[in-house]
Amino acid sequence: MRSVHRLTFTLVVATCLQAQSLPTWNVRGKVTRPSGEPVAKAAVKLKSESLIQARSFITTSEGKYMFRGLNPHVDYTVQARNENGRSPVRRLSKFAAKEDHVVDLTLTPRKAPRPPRGKK
Repeated sequence: MRSVHRLTFTLVVATCLQAQSLPTWNVRGKVTRPSGEPVAKAAVKLKSESLIQARSFITTSEGKYMFRGLNPHVDYTVQARNENGRSPVRRLSKFAAKEDHVVDLTLTPRKAPRPPRGKK
C-alpha cells in the first residue's frame, strides 16, 4: 500500500514540475487616445477562438494592462474599448518567437450617431 502512495505522490510532483516548466506568453501594453494621452479604466479583452476563451483587464490610471500565463501554441486577439471608442483588433500569432509581447492600443473615437431618417 505504501508503494502505491509513493508512486502516486511521485507522479503528482512530476506533473506539477512539468506544468511549471511549460513556456507561457505575457501580453502587456498601454491604451491611449489619438493624442497619446493614457486612457484609464478602458476594458482590454484578450480572446482565443481555438480555446473558446476570453479574459479582460481594466487599465490602470496610466492606461497600462497585462495578461500573464498565456498558451504560446494558440493565436489571440486583443482589443480595448470604453464608452468613447475602441481600438482596432490586434492579432498575436502562435508563430511569434518571443515570450513577452508589447501591444499598445489607440482608441478611435466613436462616430456620432446619425439622426433618424424621416419617412417619405
